[in-house]
Amino acid sequence: MKKGILLTIALITFSFSCNYAQKNLSDTLKSRFQPAIDSLEMRINYLISQDTSLSKMKNLKQIHILFLFAGDSLKKKNFIDNSFLDMIYPSYHSIREKNKCMLKKKTNVSYLKTYTIICDSNYKEIAGGDAIDIWKYTKPLFSNIVKLYEDDKTDIIFSLGMGNVYICIKDNDVLVLEETKDTVNIYSIKEFSECCYKKLCPWCERYKLIE
Repeated sequence: MKKGILLTIALITFSFSCNYAQKNLSDTLKSRFQPAIDSLEMRINYLISQDTSLSKMKNLKQIHILFLFAGDSLKKKNFIDNSFLDMIYPSYHSIREKNKCMLKKKTNVSYLKTYTIICDSNYKEIAGGDAIDIWKYTKPLFSNIVKLYEDDKTDIIFSLGMGNVYICIKDNDVLVLEETKDTVNIYSIKEFSECCYKKLCPWCERYKLIE
């Protein structure tokens, strides 16, 4: 009997370990942020429904650039070994909305801070915004980022507050996308940390966290 119990526990433990091992970096981050992203997308869909032209369009796509943060303990080595991914956290907008249970009462609802790109079914940029408001484009603003999603070259993209520099994750690969006036450069996170760390982490120099 004891052997049978021990064997069952061993099989459960082994199964859990295998499932955990199958998770890559993209899956791990998605599991952290997906509920908040789902809630945000419902909010964006509501804002789309309030726009007379956007509401008539079908199969719109949402691409989210997450605005993430890290504490002042972040160091250069954390980017090189990817441990910074365990140290980042989201920020939220607080928006007054009608309570679904009590129609006359309003409550504060938290939505993930992002810049959300809205595309048509062919990945043409048509609008953008956040949980507060969206606006229509007169020309594409994030064509390089949209192209990455269209070609299935990234699963998650986020900014740590460095303007034209974005971190992209595809499976277990962590890449840095740097947009300049004329070109787009893509680096491994280690390569970019070595050459251009101040661009990746502009606040680190202020906190003396370069090394």
